[in-house]
Amino acid sequence: MNIEDIYDINGVYNLFKSYNGVGNENCIFYATMEREITIKDIALSALIVGSLNAIDAKVVGISKNGQAYPGYLINVTEYGIGLIALDNVEFTTQYSINKMKVVDNSYTFISNQDIKTLNSRRDRVCLDKNIRFVTIETYSGLKLYFRVKITNKYLNYQEHNFKKFMERYETKANNKTLYLVIGLLLLAVILVIIGITADSSDNDDSKIHKVPVVTGK
Repeated sequence: MNIEDIYDINGVYNLFKSYNGVGNENCIFYATMEREITIKDIALSALIVGSLNAIDAKVVGISKNGQAYPGYLINVTEYGIGLIALDNVEFTTQYSINKMKVVDNSYTFISNQDIKTLNSRRDRVCLDKNIRFVTIETYSGLKLYFRVKITNKYLNYQEHNFKKFMERYETKANNKTLYLVIGLLLLAVILVIIGITADSSDNDDSKIHKVPVVTGK
């Protein structure tokens, strides 16, 4: 199947149907695999003025070989959640769906009885309102973390379906967490400014030369 075939709702519906992965209610959207980032990770990253995207956090995903793929098509039905893996056509860190391909025989189903947690919320790090963070946790021990862009210029069903998903599973943002993140980031900026100022001051002092005093004999 060509990736262009899933740009349309009928094409992606037929893809899930080929795995018997549709129901009377279908909510299909695209998501990229995400890292699980804790407040401790954020605090440490901010204090060392590191990149939040470079945190060495464990990526938890699903596939037949135990490795997470960069992208997934997700269908939430009245029976549970179906996932189809997407892989990069070539090596890249830009997980745009037009640069991906459908992984054959990668369909995975999670029944409602096995779902422990399913929610959507604002990303704790990114303040972009177009991004949500989706968590799926099962009683069998599976933990999945996804980043979802509400709008997608390639998928004509993404915005409508994910907003429908949000209406049911969206959780309110934790303001305390948001304030903590902002405070830590401000602290990191202040530390950087102090460091730059100190370096500049040291350089200026090194340029000062004592002028010898000439006295008459």
